[in-house]
Amino acid sequence: MGKSVDVTFSILKSRIKTQIDNLIDSENLQRDIYREIFARSWIDREAVFDRYLEQYGMNTIKKIPNKGTLGFILLTYSGSLITVGPLINGKRSGLYFNTGLRKLVPQKIVIENCLWEGEIKADQPVYFLDGPVKQSSPIYRMAVLKDSGSVVTADAEKKIFTAAEKITREWELTGRK
Repeated sequence: MGKSVDVTFSILKSRIKTQIDNLIDSENLQRDIYREIFARSWIDREAVFDRYLEQYGMNTIKKIPNKGTLGFILLTYSGSLITVGPLINGKRSGLYFNTGLRKLVPQKIVIENCLWEGEIKADQPVYFLDGPVKQSSPIYRMAVLKDSGSVVTADAEKKIFTAAEKITREWELTGRK
């Protein structure tokens, strides 16, 4: 059997390609078999991410200040999803959903008091200060809930986590095709 042609893989941005290759290597999988599978999965994930951002009225942004109050969702170059709720009573809750392709990382990690170092910026990893997740892959895209004024409510927190749950549930369903 001849070498496969990585059509989908070839159209991805170079940083995404690097993350896919690193993931394949870390799981000791064959590149010639898994590159195209992971590339298609990545493109599907991004399409789902975009659809829910629109459905939930979120704005894409380039950076997130450490002192901000709004909830946000991050899509990493590796395809993981990080969701951080709005600042309520001095705390933020967070969820980390891995790609589902890594065996050594739990599928979902709850972050009770989500704190991070500095601003969150595209193309940079997030360094968490406490909790089970210490560092993310570099951030590809990020979005925040539209600002509803100076008062952040439990409804805003519910909205962002509902969006994240729907995104990851659809990722799981599309990954089984």
